[in-house]
Amino acid sequence: MPNFLVMDSETSGGAGAARAFLYSNGSPTQIGNDFGASRYNGATTDWGATRSELIQFGGELYGMARDGVYKKDDPTTMTGDWTIQIAFDNEQPGSANGAGTWGLHACNYNGIAGLVGVFKDDSQENRWRWVKFDGTTWTQAASNQVGPGGPHIVDVVVYHNVLHVITGSATGPAITAGAFDPSTDLFSVSTEGFWDSTSNQAFCVFEDRLFCAAKGSNQTWTIFEFSGTWTETAVTSMSAAMANIPQGKASLFTDGTYMYTIFAGGSGNGYAAFRIDSSLVKTDISIATLPTNLLHTGYGGGAYADSATTDRMIPVYDLNSAVGTTDIYLFRATTTGGSWTVYKWNGDAALLTVVDSGGGHTRHSLSSTLSMGERIFTPGDLDIRIVGRVASPGGEQVSFVAYGGGTGRKMKLHYALEGTPPLLEATLSAPVTGGSATLNVGLNQVEGIAADGVTVYTILWDAGTDGLVSGQRAIRSPQLLV
Repeated sequence: MPNFLVMDSETSGGAGAARAFLYSNGSPTQIGNDFGASRYNGATTDWGATRSELIQFGGELYGMARDGVYKKDDPTTMTGDWTIQIAFDNEQPGSANGAGTWGLHACNYNGIAGLVGVFKDDSQENRWRWVKFDGTTWTQAASNQVGPGGPHIVDVVVYHNVLHVITGSATGPAITAGAFDPSTDLFSVSTEGFWDSTSNQAFCVFEDRLFCAAKGSNQTWTIFEFSGTWTETAVTSMSAAMANIPQGKASLFTDGTYMYTIFAGGSGNGYAAFRIDSSLVKTDISIATLPTNLLHTGYGGGAYADSATTDRMIPVYDLNSAVGTTDIYLFRATTTGGSWTVYKWNGDAALLTVVDSGGGHTRHSLSSTLSMGERIFTPGDLDIRIVGRVASPGGEQVSFVAYGGGTGRKMKLHYALEGTPPLLEATLSAPVTGGSATLNVGLNQVEGIAADGVTVYTILWDAGTDGLVSGQRAIRSPQLLV
């Protein structure tokens, strides 16, 4: 499996520093020095929430610690230190409540690609403040705002360029859904459609719709949909044995055709798996996809024996090893403070297979979203930042900057519905502006790119030729060929 980036920003029993890691298969290697201030969670009880605090953007690596945002100044060699970019005016508290922040995510706001993060501003659970980066300047809100309550972040996702989050507590009375719009710098908070606070909820954007899996009002695993507020859908688990959802973390992910959920239930008696289509019709695929050691004992052949109530299974997407395809890996752990077993998702008619085990830590924040910039990474990789999209007759003019060094680079673009793996190759047409780049019409690729981090290139995407309305779908996966 490919390399990818994680952060470790939890501390057990006292103050400490944040750390960044590069995972090779399931095993992490620290990148650079310890930096900043970590969160203090009172114990090693991180649920593997997908805060994605380490992100590649504009040829650089950025990480968000408790006291500010840091940058790795040498993303090619990875030998130097992390340096602070912006210090938070009033950092989140060094207490158990301080565990409830999430890190940087890439999204478009006010027409530009940027980074957005939200952090806890004081000891009150529902007071938050934002930080943003437009590629040149870091800014921080002047004062805090009322945001989502609850000390723990359960999941987070960017949808329609708004940062959505679910917070909760293993012992609290309710969970809270919140949203931060970087274009208006405003929070909104909602509690509709959620039943309790167990740390299982999971986001997924599927067919340009935002979904969340959580325990519903009937105490079974239920799919909720967001359309201004969160509402329960008719999609619930099919077995009463799966009703008692324990703490831990379940998965909700898409391969571009279907949405899938895998979750543990029944007082730690194993997992079930379901396929959900675009009409929200569910199909039980547990026996077809889950090895017997994971399969809930309520199914024929189910031989789950861990009896853990803290199971978590978190998806990680590989969209970069072979652009235009996607591989999905599921990181599973049974205990807080434990290591990961990594499974390869082989589709809805084949069993998961183990590809690695015994590496990493549940404190490490795995990126399970498809947001821009949260990506598979290899030191020295080239990186492209899309810096502009302007409507044009028949399509869009797409402007980009390439980073990483070298000349004569070649690039294709892939697109998809937002939140869906970008599997479709965008049709490009001349002219190309910027430097000496040209379009190879036969191969449908831009050639002669200088990855200098400065030159702005522009190409026309024939969205109309691809049968799309301008802005209907997002180009999210530039493919650098050489």
